[in-house]
Amino acid sequence: MQTPPLYSAKNINGERGYELARRGEEFTLPPKRVTVYDIKLLGKVSADAYSFEIECGGGTYIRSLARDIAAEIGTFAAMSRLKRTKSGVFTIENSVSTAQLTPENFRDFIIPTDSVISFPAAFLTASEEKKLINGVPVSKGLAKGEYKIYLADGSFYGIGSSDGINFKTRTKLC
Repeated sequence: MQTPPLYSAKNINGERGYELARRGEEFTLPPKRVTVYDIKLLGKVSADAYSFEIECGGGTYIRSLARDIAAEIGTFAAMSRLKRTKSGVFTIENSVSTAQLTPENFRDFIIPTDSVISFPAAFLTASEEKKLINGVPVSKGLAKGEYKIYLADGSFYGIGSSDGINFKTRTKLC
């Protein structure tokens, strides 16, 4: 369980935590379950600074993790640098700096929407496509769950859901 930092984007009665904290208001945030898969000590950077590599699940606050580790050993900690190397399918290797982007080349770096969604694919026939696009569920014999929808021409359309009998569009993405 991890308590998020007060200076966070967490909502407290319709306001962000960082807004309340900046005004000096007193409030608490409830702890939430997070997953930390691995923490590696990479080395000592200076007399009182260390470098770590952390593999964790979404929603983990690294600042809070540093705070909690320090408290456990009876001291304090502050983060001076954070470098995210991976988030889902996005990695440091497939990232680009804003300095590299131009109005002429930015499309070269766009990752297709469907490649970042981990649902199985559902391919539509032309008649199914016409119904689904107009909000009419179709019977596809798909197992219960969420699917990436591909139109009859093979282009990605969005996310659909199946109840085991009927298949319908949940979110149009393209």
